[in-house]
Amino acid sequence: MRTNLKNIAFFAIGIACVTLSCGKSYQAKKYNKQGWEHYKKFAFNLAIDDFTRAIELNPKYAQAYYRRGYAYSKKSDFEHAVADLIKARDLDPKSAKEINIDIAQTYYKSGEEYNKAGDYDKAIADFIKALEFKPGDPGLMAFIGKTYELKNDTTKAKFWYDSALTNKDVLPDKGAWIIKHLNRLSIKEKSK
Repeated sequence: MRTNLKNIAFFAIGIACVTLSCGKSYQAKKYNKQGWEHYKKFAFNLAIDDFTRAIELNPKYAQAYYRRGYAYSKKSDFEHAVADLIKARDLDPKSAKEINIDIAQTYYKSGEEYNKAGDYDKAIADFIKALEFKPGDPGLMAFIGKTYELKNDTTKAKFWYDSALTNKDVLPDKGAWIIKHLNRLSIKEKSK
């Protein structure tokens, strides 16, 4: 009789644990869905709050990290955006290639913000970080060249423009843009 009571008690505890676990999973999905709805309405703070609740309920919820990273990116909070995207990639290795592109894009956006603010060294650092996640990207190389051009460092600007131009993946319109900038650098050097 005692053994049966023990078995019943263990069974009840097991059912309770499964129920609580399933409840948390359901709640996490609910917050994730709600967060996505807020995101689509450009309510990024509310979206971040919901995605955070989903992550608190399920710390291995890759999609919630991914979406929260996107919401942070929309708020120009690139540091948190990159951290969440990296976490999503680590939790979902099958999506690593696509997420790496998103991480590169986030670093690119951050670099653009630094460029607009005139902080060229930080812009270059972020563009180079973007290249780590999207190696050999001619567009990123061209933006590094452009930033060096803005810094009046023609030697490094030419190096990065040339690197972008010799890349087999450079698109014709981007190639024309790079050649225009290289020509402008040559004219600047001749006028010195």
